[in-house]
Amino acid sequence: MSNNLEDLMTIKYSLEESDYILHQLYHSSKSPVAIKQRRNSYIFVISIGVFFGLLSYFKDNNIQATIAFVVFTIVCVFSYPIIENVRHKSHFKKHVKEIYKNSIGKTVEFEFSEDFIKTTENDSLSKISTHEISEINEIEKIIMIKLRTGLTLIIPKAKIIEIENLTSRLKELASSLNIAYNIELHWKWRVNYWA
Repeated sequence: MSNNLEDLMTIKYSLEESDYILHQLYHSSKSPVAIKQRRNSYIFVISIGVFFGLLSYFKDNNIQATIAFVVFTIVCVFSYPIIENVRHKSHFKKHVKEIYKNSIGKTVEFEFSEDFIKTTENDSLSKISTHEISEINEIEKIIMIKLRTGLTLIIPKAKIIEIENLTSRLKELASSLNIAYNIELHWKWRVNYWA
């Protein structure tokens, strides 16, 4: 296939549960609203320990209770991010199973050129102008084409035979549309509190 954007490129693939979960985790790691909510929860939990520790020290002069709350706070500082990582993965796994149950494992036909993207899945056809693309994100296992509507088209890299050709054409498309093509091949999910 040619690298010319005017030529139509067609690929077929299926998305697995792990692809959808990866997309959700990536989106959550980049969303300012989600980051702010996680940060506020983290600060709240730590503040509880500090508050009760100070209260038990200054009001009751109870050294044992103060030490217990200091230990609680220290444990929270280090364990809360680990617990949040597990909780988010579990949440998104349930979310994906519920929301995407009819899409998991189904064949998607994806066509694109300079002017449009057309996807066919479960006898549903969508044709989208490429000018609706707001950015393209590439991580180790998937490529995410984010649309201005908030939807994202997910492409699993391992299932694409001509992945170099595809990424080259998507980079060309991003350049012609003057949008970002973000490459984060070493991105890993972790709870992020401080965007």
